[in-house]
Amino acid sequence: MQVPILCNFKYKGLIRVSAFAYAPIFKQSKLVFRYDYFEPNTKGIDDVRGSALAAYVYSPNQNFQISPNLLIESYGKVGGQSVAPSVWARLTFNWSIL
Repeated sequence: MQVPILCNFKYKGLIRVSAFAYAPIFKQSKLVFRYDYFEPNTKGIDDVRGSALAAYVYSPNQNFQISPNLLIESYGKVGGQSVAPSVWARLTFNWSIL
């Protein structure tokens, strides 16, 4: 399993962190995970955003990938009200022609 993590980046009150990992399962498939955290300002306003992605990637050949995946996005409060997270089920195709 490989786990590259982009550093915790803080610049003028902005914080963002991104972590990505994948694990080969079989010769032609792997599991992929990604998490992103974003805080546009650190001045006490609750506007944090987060997203998590989990995917199964199947590669029948080196130029084509099929990837069913699940994306979950969470949001901070808007006007003092909580916002329900959104959940998306997706199917992604990637074809490299070069």
